[in-house]
Amino acid sequence: MTQHIGIDPGLRGHIATIYACSAGIVADSLQIIPLHGLGNLDAIAEALIAAGVRDAVTVTIEEVSSAGTHTGGKGKRAMGAASAFTFGRGYGELRGLVLGLRGSPASIIRPQDWRRAALVPVGSGKPGSLARAKDLWPEIDWTLTGYGERAGFDAALIAHAGKRIRDLTRR
Repeated sequence: MTQHIGIDPGLRGHIATIYACSAGIVADSLQIIPLHGLGNLDAIAEALIAAGVRDAVTVTIEEVSSAGTHTGGKGKRAMGAASAFTFGRGYGELRGLVLGLRGSPASIIRPQDWRRAALVPVGSGKPGSLARAKDLWPEIDWTLTGYGERAGFDAALIAHAGKRIRDLTRR
């Protein structure tokens, strides 16, 4: 059985570990750990260790970028400069922890690339990602969390994308 980890580094992000069976098409089991932001290095290190980062075949982190400090479209306020700096520092620390715990860096993947690799329909957004997660792991309860988001399905799909990309490149 191999382990593949996906990390959604957002404020309400998650770490997901897929335990993949090598014998044919057998449903992968899944573990999801909330990340609770990127500010607490000890908590992130504990979550990475609990997820099995040292033994993982692949570790894939979603690429992030600054939202800028301007007012976004449709009247939405973008991330302020201090918040963007804090988030960027936490993202760098997360990548450093993965490197330190594994001895090799994580793969970084753009959102559109992991969605394509995980076979999420183009243009379907979060509902499409949720539907794909339900297809892959029907036994998981993907109910809404207190934040109005579904717990960990993006991280699970990032792990699945990392696994698929590795499997495709090994052929």
